[in-house]
Amino acid sequence: MLSDAFANNLIYLANNDIYFPEMCATAFTPEGEQLCKTLRMEHITMHAKRGKVFYLNMRQLPASIFYKQELINLYSNKYKI
Repeated sequence: MLSDAFANNLIYLANNDIYFPEMCATAFTPEGEQLCKTLRMEHITMHAKRGKVFYLNMRQLPASIFYKQELINLYSNKYKI
């Protein structure tokens, strides 16, 4: 539900010409880390205090069942992926 709601908000914003070129997240738990990996985010470093930092270049939004096709299409059209 959380990833679906997040995708719906990104779709809403993109439909209003608001795009995010990058996405970053800090995973503090094994479940959070797994979610970042499932979303095909790249582990880039350890957080200074706790957790792992993950990154995704939204200009290259990966095709995945976790990213709605509408979202992929909006970002593909914006960034000519």
